[in-house]
Amino acid sequence: MAPGNGSLMRALGPTILSPGQFDRDALLVTLATAGKGRLVVALRQVAAAGEKSGELMLAEPVSKLMGHQDPEVCAAAVTAIGAMGWAASRFGEDIAEYLLKHPNVTCRIAALDALGKMGPGQSATVRGAVGERLRDQDPLLRQSALRALASMADSQHAEDIKALLVDASPGVRAAAIETLGHLVSISAEVESLYPPDALAQPLTELLADGRTRRAALTAVRLLGNKAPESCVGAVADAVADQDCEIRQVACHALGSLPLRCGAALPRLDELLRSPDIGIRAAAATAVGAIGPEAISLAGAVTLLLSDDGEDTSTLTSQMGAG
Repeated sequence: MAPGNGSLMRALGPTILSPGQFDRDALLVTLATAGKGRLVVALRQVAAAGEKSGELMLAEPVSKLMGHQDPEVCAAAVTAIGAMGWAASRFGEDIAEYLLKHPNVTCRIAALDALGKMGPGQSATVRGAVGERLRDQDPLLRQSALRALASMADSQHAEDIKALLVDASPGVRAAAIETLGHLVSISAEVESLYPPDALAQPLTELLADGRTRRAALTAVRLLGNKAPESCVGAVADAVADQDCEIRQVACHALGSLPLRCGAALPRLDELLRSPDIGIRAAAATAVGAIGPEAISLAGAVTLLLSDDGEDTSTLTSQMGAG
């Protein structure tokens, strides 16, 4: 147990046993009678238990706290309901009707996150209410709405999502391209609206912007061989990014579109010979991710076996972990 947890456990009494576990009867008493401090801690424990809380039929008592006058308690209750997933989806329309209009932004964000965690199958009313948040003045709300629509596999707001690719907020643009990439990858309807050529320009622009590059690379990974071939060069360039996490995502992106990677091979050949050992390691990882389609670079990769340099970046650890 972490330092300091003992006093917390004593303060809660029998309600909390350990992360993800609790005395249900004592918890019900806490939810019905405790003050703010104990309520918030108990609700977080319910959320940590996830779907198990739904199986223990805690959704109903927790749902009553979504109307609590204290925003922190309200947000914690909504988060706990969302963590129960589909088991608590019957509260989706109430959350959409009332919590998405809550005066407190934290509660509205919690509501969007909860609706997203309830997954696909939400009613048209719920999906419409989430879609309306795409036009919210707060960029954090727009980002949360995008993530929720992606989790709900909603294909009805594709045009609104595409419009946010040029939003003033980099965070919104990033969330929009990831969401669109996800929807194209799972929905034939959305794919028909946005074939590779339609995504080429926004992806190219987002890959060129350091604030949105990671999200654009993630979108390419999601799209796989549906990604526009014109973007492959920019993805290969990202293998040499100064940020080792960007390099890692770029490697995964190249590995997801082996049929389109021909244009990346000359650039990867250059990077395999880079004076920067981290870039050489990233390029070798990318070649391995592409697989047989990159067989022409096998010789350059083999030369690295005698490379006695040491790369201490995160990517090296990822390579060692397989």
